[in-house]
Amino acid sequence: MSELIVEVCEVLEVLPHGNADRLEIVTVKNWPVVVQKGLLKQGDPVVFFPPDSVLTEELADRLGIRKYLAPVKTGESVTGYRVRATRLRGVASFGTIDHEIPEGFAVGADVAEHYGVTKWEPPARGGDNWAGGGLKGSQYRVTNAAFHRYKSISNIRHNRNAFKDGEMVVLTEKVHGSNMRSGLIKTPYDPGTGFIGFLRRIYCRVFGSPEPTYELMAGSHNLPRDVYSEDGSLTEYALPIGEPNVVGLLKYLSNGEHDVILFSELFGSGVQDMTYGHKDGSRGFLAFDITIDGRYLDAVEKYDLLSRYQVPTVPVLYTGPFSWDVVEAYTDGPTTICDPKDAGPFKGREGVVVTCLTEPRDYPGRKIYKSISADYLARKNATDSH
Repeated sequence: MSELIVEVCEVLEVLPHGNADRLEIVTVKNWPVVVQKGLLKQGDPVVFFPPDSVLTEELADRLGIRKYLAPVKTGESVTGYRVRATRLRGVASFGTIDHEIPEGFAVGADVAEHYGVTKWEPPARGGDNWAGGGLKGSQYRVTNAAFHRYKSISNIRHNRNAFKDGEMVVLTEKVHGSNMRSGLIKTPYDPGTGFIGFLRRIYCRVFGSPEPTYELMAGSHNLPRDVYSEDGSLTEYALPIGEPNVVGLLKYLSNGEHDVILFSELFGSGVQDMTYGHKDGSRGFLAFDITIDGRYLDAVEKYDLLSRYQVPTVPVLYTGPFSWDVVEAYTDGPTTICDPKDAGPFKGREGVVVTCLTEPRDYPGRKIYKSISADYLARKNATDSH
């Protein structure tokens, strides 16, 4: 999940609504919001509440929008009202605004605490072993720092200057599933516990420890996981490791010298509400990134390797110069992961992920952002863990 940002912003532009005489579209950061015509003009300060903000009842009533928000419940009690994206007369509208700026706050101020706004989180289901509908796989016995998590991805609409116009980028379809990782990681020798472990430790002090080995590891986004279940079968988190081509790719890139991680999205029946044509417990995975010793591979090298080893990958929708028109054009539309008619009740895309064609080595952190579809956010019976 991305972070909550409730900020005082300037209205960047005001555009006519092509399908409604009494409505306009204002752009706040890069979020289009449909508002009453004549309410705002370019340069006006507003407070912007992005999708997944949870408003108090008092605030929702003051803004006059409670009936348009989704109640958030704890047990039988309503504890807040969730802001959603929607389409108003065919135009995407993200979040909502307050044109009355609280005293003492200037443009750029974070006012989430002032308003008592919190971030909506999907309800936990099934305990520690759940990840998208009963996926099996307990926590791995040892956390290895080299088996690192994937970078959290912020929404590009929060950062207007994330990419420069003309910068070479890759847009891939964002898959609505469960993030997982498969690694071949250096593991130091473990003498074990008990009396046998004690004897092995003495042996290591006298003769030296055996060389570290490279071990296949599996994990969800947050936790390292067991590769095998108690019955000896692969856990869902280890689904890619069951593919000889994936293991071959990891061994090739490791070469007995490097820690390698393949990042994939697990999807299908029982994972999320979008099943992409999978039924009756059937699941699949799509790879989207590779790291070697913590370094993310450039797009061309990455997709060449994945293609050579015939590892299924997320759909690449666009490669070329960055522009906001390109992002808008590819964020919405039918899914390309399967035939849209087989996708289920919602046949569109979750959105897109935007990365550099060549990974910038001098950038603080990793340059990767997402753009989420308003149709996806507004769909019914959603399990939203984007």
